[in-house]
Amino acid sequence: MGEQFPPEQRPPYPPNPPFGGEEQRPSHKAPRQLGAFLLGVLLALALFASGNLFAELGIVNLGTVLGFQDARVNGSPDGDKGVSLVQVPARVQEAATILEADALHEFTQEEIDRATDSAVSGLIEASGDPYAIYYSAADYEQYLRDSSGEYGGIGVTLTDDEGAVTVTEVFSDSPAEEAGVIAGDTIIAIDGVRKEWTTEEAVGAIRREEGTSVTLVWGREDGERETTMTLRAIIVPIVTTHLLEVDGAKVGYLSLGRFTMDCADDLRRAIEDFEALGVDGYILDLRGNPGGFLVAAIGVTSLFVPEGVVLQIEDHEGIVTKKVTGKMATDKPVVVLVDGNSASASEIVAGAFKDYGRATIVGETTYGKGTVQDVVMLSWGGAIRFTVAHYLSPLGHTIDKVGVVPDVEVTYKAPEVPEDMKLTDRLAHSLSNDAYVYERGWDNQLDSALSVFISEP
Repeated sequence: MGEQFPPEQRPPYPPNPPFGGEEQRPSHKAPRQLGAFLLGVLLALALFASGNLFAELGIVNLGTVLGFQDARVNGSPDGDKGVSLVQVPARVQEAATILEADALHEFTQEEIDRATDSAVSGLIEASGDPYAIYYSAADYEQYLRDSSGEYGGIGVTLTDDEGAVTVTEVFSDSPAEEAGVIAGDTIIAIDGVRKEWTTEEAVGAIRREEGTSVTLVWGREDGERETTMTLRAIIVPIVTTHLLEVDGAKVGYLSLGRFTMDCADDLRRAIEDFEALGVDGYILDLRGNPGGFLVAAIGVTSLFVPEGVVLQIEDHEGIVTKKVTGKMATDKPVVVLVDGNSASASEIVAGAFKDYGRATIVGETTYGKGTVQDVVMLSWGGAIRFTVAHYLSPLGHTIDKVGVVPDVEVTYKAPEVPEDMKLTDRLAHSLSNDAYVYERGWDNQLDSALSVFISEP
C-alpha cells in the first residue's frame, strides 16, 4: 500500500468547478469513454493482424511484442537460449485440442502412453544433455531394481568361453546355487531347445517374469544334468571382499561395483570384519565402477576421511559444498584402484582421497564425468534424468573431461594364460571366485597396489 495520511493531514479535494450561477449541463464523458474503448478494440485487432502479417514478411511481430499473440506457442523470434519450456506443452495442447475436436481417430490409452513417451524423449534429446534420459514407467521400475542391486533371475553370470555359454559366477542364496549349478557349467539347452547358444541369446531366453520357471540342461565334465528353476529377485553382490596376504602383509580388499544407496553400509560391515582380523590397510577397487548416487559417494568417503569437504557442486544458483558424515570406519592406509571406466561417483571419491592425501591412487586416469544428474519421478510412473550441476574436487580441481590422474600410473595388462588351462582353473585366479587366493602376475594393477603395503628387502 502507498503512504497513508492522518485525517488532519490529508490533501484537500479540489473544489467543484464554478458554473457562474448557470444551470449545470449534463456530462458527455460516458459516450466519449465508450468511443475510446471501441477505437482501442479496433486498434488491437489491427495490431494483431498486422503482427502476424509482419511476421510472415520477416518484420518484427508487433502482436507478440504488445501481447496480442501467445508467445508460449510462437516462441522467441531470435532463437536465444533461456526461452521458457512452457512453449512445448502449449504447442502440444494446441495440436491435441484440434485432434480432440475434429480427428476421426479415437486414441487408446496405449497410444497416449506411447505418444507421451515419444514427446518427452524428444524433449530430452533436444536438450543436448548427453546424460539426460527419459524412463518410461516400465524402464523406471527396472532402473530402481538395478539401483538397488536386485533383479529377477536364476543368479549366475555368463560368458562365452570357446564357443560355449559358461557360468563364471553363482550368486549365493540363488535358484542356481540351490540347484547345484557351479562355475564352469555350460548351457546345452533352454526349455528343450538344444543349439549352440550365444551369451546374448541365452540371457534373453532365460529372462522372464519372477515366479515363472525355466528348464536348462547343463554340461559338465562328467556329463549333462537338467534343472528346473523358478526365477526370483536376486541380490547382486555390489561389494566383493577378500583378505589378501602377501609377503607378511594382510590387506583388506574391497571391490565396489556401483554406488548404490546401501553400499556404504555394506563397506562399513566389511571394514569392521577386516579390522577384527588386524589388517595393515585397505585396497578400494573402483575399476569399472560407473558411479551411482551422490549420497553414496559421500558415505563411502566418510568411511575413510574424518572431516572436511567431499566435493563442491556448482549449479545455476552458485556453489555449495558437501561434507563427510563424521562416521569414519578406519584410519589405516588406503590404496584406491581406478581405470578409464571409473566415472562420476568413483571420481568424487578418488578426487577427495587425492586432495586430502588420504590414499594412494593407482591405475589409469579416470573417465572424466564431472556432472551431477537428478532423477525425478513423473506423475504417470515414468521419470526423467537430467544434469543439474557439475562438481569439483574439495580443492576446486575440475574433473569433467579431465578425470582424476593417479599417483601411480599403471596400464592394465591381461595375464598370459596357458592355452591348455581350463576356465575352471582360471577361476581360481579370479576375484569372482570365493576361494580366490592372490598370486602375483594375474593383475598387474593390483600387484602395484599391494606393493604399497609390502616392505621390499
